[in-house]
Amino acid sequence: MPMTGVAAPEGGEMTIPVAEALLNPGPIRHVRLDMTSRCNLRCVYCAVSHPDYRGTDMDDAMVSRVLAAVLDLARHNDLEPVDLNGHGETTFRAGWTDLCFALIERGIRVRLTSNFAKNFSEIELEALASMDTIAISVDSSDAKFLRGVRRKVDLRQIVANMAFVRSTALKLHRPPSEFAFLCGLYDKNTSEWDEFARFTIAMGVKTVGLWSLTEHRGMNLPEKDQVRSLDDLSGVELSSRLSSIRRGLDLPRRHGVEVITQGAFIEALEHRVRAHA
Repeated sequence: MPMTGVAAPEGGEMTIPVAEALLNPGPIRHVRLDMTSRCNLRCVYCAVSHPDYRGTDMDDAMVSRVLAAVLDLARHNDLEPVDLNGHGETTFRAGWTDLCFALIERGIRVRLTSNFAKNFSEIELEALASMDTIAISVDSSDAKFLRGVRRKVDLRQIVANMAFVRSTALKLHRPPSEFAFLCGLYDKNTSEWDEFARFTIAMGVKTVGLWSLTEHRGMNLPEKDQVRSLDDLSGVELSSRLSSIRRGLDLPRRHGVEVITQGAFIEALEHRVRAHA
């Protein structure tokens, strides 16, 4: 039996069968490039800190092929900014700026996710200042706590890098990149999470993305260095942390900061507390 055609805008019959039309791919909007799975940090909750973890870089030949593929996609699709992120730290890979400039010079917008924990060179700052958005992975505004959990990171370096990028944008006569914060929520950073919210506002961040920590087993960490998922807390422990989180959510929103949560994990935790009250 022949398949029914899809109605054309003029009311006639198109020649493309329904089944084929449904299987045709839609336009490509999002591209993510993971240039490395190596990282300069060793966060206590991250798989990179696992003793068996081995990170690798995308080799130069593959980078060239990827660049050609993205440029071809951009000719036929209205791409959102290309995302440079992954399991590793993009800026830890030598030559990462070459790919950025190759995309930006052809009118393709770029977004970066970074821990912002290194001292950037002038050319790196120029690449960063040319980006649409820079999402910084940071869990706390307490410098001592942040170094203990994420290790090898100095909050002062992150703050300085944000200022350097904004200054470089002014030098290049470009609008400044927008900054976002990406923050994991777990037991040790949510007791006074509203302090982090105030830090976010003070730093001129436009968006905060929140995700719920998932523990990686077999990390062989001293107990004092371990962090726990909010899912593992008792009702009493969780209730106080949810109050702090809610205060921390309301404050940035009142100052025009967009807060995005990964799924509805906060609502699920609140439901659990109410169910056991």
